[in-house]
Parts: sequence; structure tokens; C-alpha cells
Amino acid sequence: MTRQEFHNRYKYNNKDHKIGGGAFGTVYKAYDCTLDREVAIKVQEIQEIEGKEFSLQLEYDAIKALEDHPNIANYESVYRYADGPGLYDYAIMQFYPLGNLSSYLKNNTIGNGERNKILVQILQGIAYLHHNRVVHRDIKPGNILVVNRPGVGIIPKITDFGLSKLAEIQNDYSQFQNSFAGGTVEYSSPEQLKGLSLKFNTDLWSFGIIIFEIFTGRTLFDVDGYGAGSAGKQGEIMQQIFKKDLRDDMKLLPQDWQPIAMLCLERDPEKRPSTGRELLKKLPKEFYKLEEDSFLRAESALKSSRQELYGHMDDCNEVTTILKNEVAIDDKPTVVNLNNQEVSDKPIQESPKPIGKTRSKINKPIVIAAIALVCIGLSAFLIFKFLGGSHVPKFSAMVQLEGKTGYIDSQGNSILEPTYKGGLNFKEGVAPVNTENGWNYIDIDGNLTIKGDFDLATPFSDGFALVKNNEGWFFINKDGENAFNQFYKGAKLFGDGLAPIRTSEGWSFIDKDGNIAFSGIYDDVNSFSNGLAGVKKQGKWGFIDITGEQVINFNYLGVENYSEGLFGVLIGENKWQFMDKFENVAFDDFFDQVEIFSEGWAAVKKGNKWGFIDKNGKLKIDFKYENTGNFINGIAPVKLNSKWIYIDKNNKQIIEQSYDRVEDFELVN
Repeated sequence: MTRQEFHNRYKYNNKDHKIGGGAFGTVYKAYDCTLDREVAIKVQEIQEIEGKEFSLQLEYDAIKALEDHPNIANYESVYRYADGPGLYDYAIMQFYPLGNLSSYLKNNTIGNGERNKILVQILQGIAYLHHNRVVHRDIKPGNILVVNRPGVGIIPKITDFGLSKLAEIQNDYSQFQNSFAGGTVEYSSPEQLKGLSLKFNTDLWSFGIIIFEIFTGRTLFDVDGYGAGSAGKQGEIMQQIFKKDLRDDMKLLPQDWQPIAMLCLERDPEKRPSTGRELLKKLPKEFYKLEEDSFLRAESALKSSRQELYGHMDDCNEVTTILKNEVAIDDKPTVVNLNNQEVSDKPIQESPKPIGKTRSKINKPIVIAAIALVCIGLSAFLIFKFLGGSHVPKFSAMVQLEGKTGYIDSQGNSILEPTYKGGLNFKEGVAPVNTENGWNYIDIDGNLTIKGDFDLATPFSDGFALVKNNEGWFFINKDGENAFNQFYKGAKLFGDGLAPIRTSEGWSFIDKDGNIAFSGIYDDVNSFSNGLAGVKKQGKWGFIDITGEQVINFNYLGVENYSEGLFGVLIGENKWQFMDKFENVAFDDFFDQVEIFSEGWAAVKKGNKWGFIDKNGKLKIDFKYENTGNFINGIAPVKLNSKWIYIDKNNKQIIEQSYDRVEDFELVN
């Protein structure tokens, strides 16, 4: 849309229609002449502070891939135009006549029952962000819009994601870089003000302050006698945040909220709950029930170790969701060394016998044979070189050391040294790697095969790979072309010849021609695996076959993919079990989290540790690991003492090196 087209569609003037603003932009009320509705437009000049770009486009990108949530408000679209020497973003958002929570509380009197509902919903929004690996870093009443929903009441909606960060993390306790630029002192955590590494629970400190403000009508940290925003005032407030005794203030809160606020306002982040979800679980049952929260109850368990395995991606949540159910199935023969029973990925080769020189009488048949051998040898050499150099391993795995990504074979030998910013496993002969210019594809020798400089990229599956640029997600073929000339709001990998795509209506499936495979719109879906796909409707999961027919009822809070005759189902909070395709329980045991069965074993979690079971539910490897992958070719990655190693089914470490991040071994081709 050109700038003229933008102003023809959205009517407002800077003088009369300003409704808000601050250090990072001005908000105007405007009229959308195309859809005949009122909207809010935020205008912000693109700035760079402490080496970091602040723009509405980045703010929009931070959460645009997330599923719509009732307590999150994001921009509908962002446009960028030059104005004189500056460059400005124009962000379109729904107009909220009641404004933000700060102004609503000042202009309205509400009871404690309504306050309870507002606080729980704010925390649900925070928990959903954390659940999707986003930390906000500027939670305050001014960044929470409100709407009065008929028959329901006030609905708070968290907005203004200018300081938010998509965490490239391993778990809920991981740290990431702190930049306080633009933050609001009164609501900032001690670690944020000190410039220390932050965790998700920096947002919970801010939430604790909001609890106090909603019930008392005043801010927890404030001083008199200074001009607003003065350095002296900010300094005094910071000292209060570091040292003020909060015990008397906490007594002003209702009994139910005192322990919650005290947890949030622990100055040591290690003593705070790690995420919004963990804090929700501490609320009184009459306030909140996790099992009724369709946004949190199942998906958190589904992400499990896949989130960490793919955590090196810049947008790990998107890619984890796409890849979390991928399984490598080895249906090709392997070469077994009978002396030590180790599986070798080396091809069987017969050593050629040298052709000796002779001064004896020339024998014509021998000469012909020799020439033939030379020709065969030369041809073999050329083919060998053409197909990729010295040796193509059967299995490979992505590994990461000191922030750099490389690849190893199943004996731990380096295939490609760790030099890439990021990467994912080889499949169908190529692997996506993150370079200085973006994501591209390489072959097993490190040669560039597809140069797309994509924002994100995934491995190939069924001849297609899913990639992303500024227009959205799309599928490419082996030539790097947009296979269907389509862009999608979301998508997942092909499996069994079908791929999930997300449109404005929901999730559906396309075939390998890009056509809708069958009617059916779902809230969420998994890729097909072994003829079945998990799909979600009205908050419950079931399974369909490749014709779209329902084969397993929508009874479950979550599911793992069907593999080796069994699938995992979530029937309660942290209560997973395994069933067959006829919904018979495989064995009587429950787990906190589960993975798919692979090579007869499945990774399962109890308490804080992972182990492995067989199809009878018998424990094969004890619960001792911090995280795990799946067994492929008899090898599985496990995390121990914050490092990843590879073990065999005897629970023996078989590759000496340990790594920062890894993936399962996969077939290269």
C-alpha cells in the first residue's frame, strides 16, 4: 500500500485525533474507510538505542505468529513510509474506547470480584506469552487495554511489545540479554534495573506491582517532591525497588492475593515462580483452573524436549511447533560389524587390487581388461566426486558448540565443523543452515544448494521444505521455488503426502499439488505420521486418517503422534498415558510428559527427570536425564549436567564429545 493509499483509507489528523503516546510513538484514533470502522493507529519513528532497533514492525513480528488469545492485543498490520529524513512505522490496531487499565481504574469504581477477574486474566496473558517463549519486559497498566464484553465484564488485553523478546532458550529458567532502554522504572524488576540477565519471571515482578495498584489505587514504588520523570525521582524509586520493606504494603491486599504478590516481589529471581503458568497454578482454585485453560493445558507438555532440541532457531517456538512430531524411520539396511556388534554407517567396499606393470610380452586380452578397469575406475572416481566427495554417511546429527552449529556422523566424526549460526538436520540430502544473510540449504559437503536467505527454514519432507520470509510461510521444492505460489499464516511439514496449513479460518490440509485435501477446519493439527494426524476441535484432540475421516474421538487434552502402533494422550494436568489406535490403554502407568515410540522405546518424564520405557511400560533406562531425544539407529541424545551427550540402549555414552545443543540422528537421504 502506498502512502497515499494509506491516507485515503485511514482518516485522521494529528491535532484533533491524538489519544495517547509516549517515548516510543503517538497513537491516533482514525476511521477505516474500507471496512467502515474505528481503528487506532500508532506512529513511531524507527530508532536505534544501545545498538538495538526499536520499531513497530519488530514489535508486530515478536508475536504475530501466536494464536489469537483473548488477553493479548497485537497490531493487525504495519506499514512503513519515509517522512523527510526519518523513517516511520504506522501500525493498525482495533480501537478500544475504554482505553488502558490505568485510565479505567482512575475513572471507574469496581469491586474485589471484578479486580480478581482482571488480575487472573492479565496473568493468563503473561503465561501465554511465556508459554510461547516471549518475555514482555514492560508490563504495566498503561500497556494493558480493556474492553467491556457484554455479559462477561472487563477483559484486559496486554499490548505494546516494543521491549518484548523471543527467548532463544533451553528451559523456563534460562537467561537472555537484558536491555533496559525504554523500560518503565516503577514496574521494572531489580535485575532489570541492574542490567543483569533476565528470565521470564521479570514479568512476574511487574505483575506483583499491578496486584498492589489494582487493590490500593496507588503505585507500590513512588516518591513525592520531584518532577515527573526526573533523574532524582527515578533514583529514589530504584532505591525503593532494591531495599524497601514491603511487608506492611502486602498487608493492604486481600488475603488470597498476599502470598501471590509476595512471590512475585521476591528480589531474588531464583525464588520467584519461573513463568506465568507456574504462578497460575498457585492461585486459589476458585480463581483459576489450569485444566479449563485451553491455551495452556495441553500445549506446554507437547513442546517438551523438542523445544530445546530446536531452541537454537531464532524463532524456536514456530519451528518447534512445526517439527516436534517428526520421526526418522530407518527402513534401509545397515552394515553390522559382527565382531563388536556396532552399527557402521560405512558402505561395503571391496579393496581394488593394483594393476602391476610388466616388461613381458604384451597380452592383448590383459591390455583390454586393464583399459576397461582404468575406465571403470575413472568413471567411478568422477561419479564419486560428483555425488559429494569422499564419503556420504548414512546418518547425521546437528550439534552445537559455543554458539556454532556443525554436523557429525553416528560415530561422532565431524562431517561439517561447527561454523554456522544455526542449523537443522539433513533430510533428503540437504540441510537448512543459518548464515550471515539468512537461512539457506547445503549438501553433505557444505556446498550451497538453495540460496534463499530465508527468515526461517525447515528440513525437506516429501520433496518440500517449509520456509518463511516477510510475506509469510511457504513451501519450496528442491529448486528453491515457491512450490504452490502461496503464502500461509502458518504451516507444518508434509507427512504421508499431506501438509497442514493455517488460514484465517483455522487449520486444514493440502496435498502435494497445493490443493485442499479434504473438508475440515481445525483449531490445531499435527503433521500426518503413519497414516494418522492429531487434530484439535473445541479444545479437545483426536485423530483423523488421510481421507479426513475421524478415527479416534476428540477426548484428549493433548496427543503425541501415532508411531509404532501407539500414541500418547494427555488426560489431565501432567497425566500422559499410551494407547493403541483402538483407544485401548497400552499399560497402566502415567507420566508428566511423553515422546513418541521410536525403535521400540519412548522417552518419558516423571518429576523433573526423563527416562526410557518399552512398549510394555517397562523402564529400560532410569529417570536421570534433564532432557532427551529419541532413539534412532540405536542412539539417542540425552542431557546430563546441562550438556548433551549421545547414549546407546545400554545407557552407555558412545560419543566422547558433549554438546550445548543437538538433534536426533537422521537419515541423510
